[in-house]
Parts: sequence; C-alpha cells; structure tokens
Amino acid sequence: MKKPLALTLLVVLILMPCVTTNGQSGNTNSAAQGNKPGKNQAAVTIPDKDFEEMMRWSYATMGLRKGMELDASVKSYEDEIRQNPDDSFAWWALGNGYRYQVRFDDAVKAHKEAIRIQPNEREYWWSLEKDYNDAARPEDKLRVLERITELNPKDFLAWSARGETCSELGRYQDAIKALRESLRIEPRHVDAWLSLGAAYRSAKEPGQSTSAYQNAVRYAKDDLEKYADDEMAWQLLGEAYSALGNRAKVVEVYKRLRAISPTRSEDFFKEYVLP
Repeated sequence: MKKPLALTLLVVLILMPCVTTNGQSGNTNSAAQGNKPGKNQAAVTIPDKDFEEMMRWSYATMGLRKGMELDASVKSYEDEIRQNPDDSFAWWALGNGYRYQVRFDDAVKAHKEAIRIQPNEREYWWSLEKDYNDAARPEDKLRVLERITELNPKDFLAWSARGETCSELGRYQDAIKALRESLRIEPRHVDAWLSLGAAYRSAKEPGQSTSAYQNAVRYAKDDLEKYADDEMAWQLLGEAYSALGNRAKVVEVYKRLRAISPTRSEDFFKEYVLP
C-alpha cells in the first residue's frame, strides 16, 4: 500500500524551511515562476517504508536532501548519478530539483532517464507531467497524461487532468470524453464537473454545460455538510455559481470565504465578484 504525499509533507513543513537556493528563501512551487499548476495534478505517492525512508522520498519530491538547500541537493544528486547512472530514484529527485530551479529542459531530461530505467513507475511520469505543465507545453503534457491513464486506467485525477489539457488545446470533444471517464470513476469530483461544464460550454452544448455545473454545486454542498469550513469546497461552490450566473450566491460564498480564509477570499473577490 502507498501513502499519499500530503501525509508526509505535513511533517516536512514542520521540520524544514522553504526550498532555498544560494542561501536565499524561495517559493517551493516552481510554477510560481512559470505556468500555474493544474487543479488535477496528483500528489506523488510514497512507498510504504519506515519513517526515514518516507522522509527521504518527501524531500526528494522537491529535489532536496535532508539538511541541504536546493542547490547543494541538486549537486549531491548529480554526484550520485555519476557514481551510479542507473539510479532511477536519483534521476527522479534530480529532475524535481531542476524543476524548482526553473530548469525545465534539464528536468525533462532527468525524468526521462528515470522513466527509461523504470518505465512503469507512475510517480516518475507525474513528475514529467509537472515539468511540461510548468514549461507551458500542453501537447507534451497530454502525451504524458495519456501514458499515465494507460498505466492506471482508474486514476480519475489523471483522466480529469487529461480532459483539462484537451480543453486547453481546443479539443473539446476529447476533453468531454476524458472528463466523463474521470467522473465515471469518481462521481463526486467537483473539479471535474466544473471542467466538464466549461468543455460543454466551449463545445456549444449549453444544456449539458448547465447540468454539469449544477452537479458541481450539488457535490460541493455535500462536501460542506461534512466539512463546513473547507475553504476549497467553498471556492469550488463559488466557481460553480459563477458559471451558472448566480451572482447573489457568489457574493454569499465570498462572505463565507472572507470569514474562514481572508487570503483566498481576496483572490476570489477579484476573479468572481468584481467582474
């Protein structure tokens, strides 16, 4: 059984500072300097190992070694690969480090090496997908997502990301097929309902679009019945109401977001209330 990355990253966030380069604090998300990450990018999973091994994996997702800054970690992985060129883990970690250094071409090369050595390791494919996402290369990203869905046809996040990427490329019917497959696997995935509504709207199918957005509202409300202060659920609910043109409900969501997440509410206000 594998453990989700989010579980161990909680530990990492407590025990370590942000990724740094040359001793300076930095944003741990390379996409902050490049393309915005897609909503459906799946978290890398970490093998069910002892605590130290889990920590090793969680640091490596950011191209780090425990106790080292980013640049030093990258050099360490480069040195390790010179000693053992067939170490797929080192190639994977190195690629992640390159991505955080905004060296996307180098990240792609490193992750392709990791995949060459272990072609069926889904974590490596997801990292390559992130490289292409941050480098704004949607055609390449789509090919990777197609491979991920081949490796695991039940990965609803991969199907959803595949659908969003098809929409980005203007391939709306392909997007609809992929998003419907995602929802067949996980019908409560609000992000996918929102993306499906947008794809139908772009494909000039307003009735289907409205139905998808209504389902997004339904499942977001279900989530809020269980987790009343879930800011992401409120955000998604607001997006669905905005897509349906229900401004009064959008304002209600904004007020609730302002109470539980002032930072998120500011962004929501600019994107959905001001217009």
